[in-house]
Amino acid sequence: MEEKDLKMVQECMCFRLRAAARKVTRTYEEALKPVGLRATQFTLLAMIIGTEPNSMTDLAKKVGMDRTTVNRALNILVSRRWVRVISSDARTEKKIRITKEGEAKFKEALPLWKDVQQKFVARSGKDDWDINRNWLMHIVAD
Repeated sequence: MEEKDLKMVQECMCFRLRAAARKVTRTYEEALKPVGLRATQFTLLAMIIGTEPNSMTDLAKKVGMDRTTVNRALNILVSRRWVRVISSDARTEKKIRITKEGEAKFKEALPLWKDVQQKFVARSGKDDWDINRNWLMHIVAD
């Protein structure tokens, strides 16, 4: 392999984004650990609070996950009584609602999340943060 090709592969967008995502996820998960939440669980609670009731399909689209992955994550939230799944009849897709316990858990975790979020903003600088956030939102938009 030529040196220029090797350098290009080492700078691969997919690799760099995945490495960054792993580091960011570890940072948020470490911060949320004291309240017993994973980063994905926090995000799901936030999406459910903001737009409930959600269908499983709508929630999966909002968080950029497939329905199977969302379903597995929701099963944990249901078992902890932070969300409940309801369905009005057999033909309607199940809807997800947050419980009072789930709202309390989210509120408990929110200051920890805000602290990490503010550290990332400060580390990158507000202008770069806005540019990068907008770029990432553009990438994941439908």
